[in-house]
Amino acid sequence: MTIPEKILAAHTGKEQVQPGEFIEARVDLALGNDITAPLAIAALRERKSLSRRRSCGTSRRCII
Repeated sequence: MTIPEKILAAHTGKEQVQPGEFIEARVDLALGNDITAPLAIAALRERKSLSRRRSCGTSRRCII
């Protein structure tokens, strides 16, 4: 496995991941820019994909 695959595997709890595989991983820090991040957050909340319970804490988010 490559280094990025090892990192992603560690953050999914799997032994390995494959290129092209869809995964849900724990995020250390989420970055977004001030133009597109609010639109993406609104779309995720509308689809109920982003809930306050499942999202990372505010200390782990950054808008640039």
